[in-house]
Amino acid sequence: IIYGLFIGIDSVIGILNLFTFFTLGERSSLWYVFHCLTMVLFFFVDPMLPLWLGNQFLIYAFLLITLSFAFTSAGFVRSFLRLPEISPFTNRMVLGYMGLCLVALPLALVVDEWTRDHIPTLLGMLAPIVVIVPGIVAKRRGHPMAGLYLAGWTILGAGALYSTTDVFFDFQQDQIFLLCSTLETVILSVALSRQLRTSKLETEAVRAEKAITEARYQAMFRSAATALMLLDEEDQIRLTNEEFGKLTGLEIGEKACSHPLELIFDEELLDALGHRTSLLTDRPRSFDGTLTPVGGPAREVIITVGQIPGTRERIVSLSDVTELKENERQMYRAEKLAALGAMVAGVTHEINNPNNLISFNVPTLRQLLDLGYHALDDDEARSRLAPLGYERWQKSIDDTVDKIEYGSKRIEAIIDELKAYIRSGEEEPKREASISEVVEHVEVLVRKPMQKMVKTFEVDVDPDIPAFSMAAGKVEQALVNLLINAGQAATREDSRVSLIVNRDGQEHCKITIEDNGSGIDEELMEMIFEPFFTTKGDTGGTGLGLALVQRTVKDHGGRIDVKSVLGEGTTFTLRIPMVRGEA
Repeated sequence: IIYGLFIGIDSVIGILNLFTFFTLGERSSLWYVFHCLTMVLFFFVDPMLPLWLGNQFLIYAFLLITLSFAFTSAGFVRSFLRLPEISPFTNRMVLGYMGLCLVALPLALVVDEWTRDHIPTLLGMLAPIVVIVPGIVAKRRGHPMAGLYLAGWTILGAGALYSTTDVFFDFQQDQIFLLCSTLETVILSVALSRQLRTSKLETEAVRAEKAITEARYQAMFRSAATALMLLDEEDQIRLTNEEFGKLTGLEIGEKACSHPLELIFDEELLDALGHRTSLLTDRPRSFDGTLTPVGGPAREVIITVGQIPGTRERIVSLSDVTELKENERQMYRAEKLAALGAMVAGVTHEINNPNNLISFNVPTLRQLLDLGYHALDDDEARSRLAPLGYERWQKSIDDTVDKIEYGSKRIEAIIDELKAYIRSGEEEPKREASISEVVEHVEVLVRKPMQKMVKTFEVDVDPDIPAFSMAAGKVEQALVNLLINAGQAATREDSRVSLIVNRDGQEHCKITIEDNGSGIDEELMEMIFEPFFTTKGDTGGTGLGLALVQRTVKDHGGRIDVKSVLGEGTTFTLRIPMVRGEA
């Protein structure tokens, strides 16, 4: 009766779990089917084992059933308790036991009879550890069905232990073991069904939450104030929003799927989007581009491409910046005109001074020349020239001509510096160049004038600084301006100017120009970079040199710092990023 009850219950439970596996795909159910099947086979052949002692084939068949029972039980334990997720160490222990079961069968074919007979005993001794320890671990980790799991295996273990001892009760040992196995099957089946029900509820909750989240994202997507489109892995438009339709002139929503990207993007933008390329990355990428709407003029846009994690789908945002760019251009033109107005006013003032020298001295020169010309053939004129004397007359002419020449050169210098300042705003291609070579050229240009202006001129360049991207001509001109300024300011007997070039960390080149000259008044420090501001007065300064230096440093993404103490000297420090490559 007990055996029939066991076979009936095991068969029904096995069929139900097999159905569960095929409908839900739950692996624990399949492992449990194998566990029930091997258990039925074990109890079917175990009573007949004494009759098979002379038949080696049947003995090996019994050994195979025993090892299969141990293997499938361990597989069920691993799958039911989710050991790979909750305890990797315990999972490796169970996998090791399963591997031992696989090795035991071929091993039984080559070992002696005594060893072969004790292989099931060894696996049986390890079985409590393999099934109980993971249950305890799962219980501590909060597995909801770990309690029923431990109860079922404990009952089976008690039955197995009782079957190997002497009879303490009137019941036969095999009947007790069968009864315990039946209870274990029922308890584990209840635990498995509850776990499946819980898992199903969790799955449904996750799906519902996913659906809600997807609906939220779609609502945000459709109502966004920026044009958005969703691209799949085949570069097909899957979804767009209303702003996308306004910007591109295309249909929105799912109707946009029929539109090819080539309709609004050129080849350059398609490559930037990752179209037909392997440019996909997890980090969003932004770049400027031009989009051509259907039936409308081209628009300037900022395109941002972001890949959805875990997929090859991309969300592309298109921000129309046409008006913003136009406003920036108008603002730039307005600033340029304002700067040009200030520049013209400064130039007018600067040119007016040397021009006055020319204007005031031309009449004097004309009078002196007229006096000399008439003296050659006019007695009265010779008498007027006589008190002046020929040498004084000649010196007066030379002085007047010198003043005119000086004024003319001042005008020429102002115009040249003005041209240099205007050219400094023009784009010069940046190429990789050696700062050592740039400084070498600068040293050749300023060596002679510096020898006339200062007693000591020192240059020190770190030879290990690598070549980096720069507009070498602009950097060279900036250094020349700073060195000439330093030399003109160093008026002491022990005057000194130094140029030091070294690293500032790993990413910047530091250029230091130091003098021990007169220094700069603290009140003037904020104005030294303004165009046409100069402290040189009538000695020839136009006030464009430092403005040019500052513009050059900013164009390279660098920074210029000034430290000055009145009466002690000034230090200019330029820090330029060492960017590799050409621009």
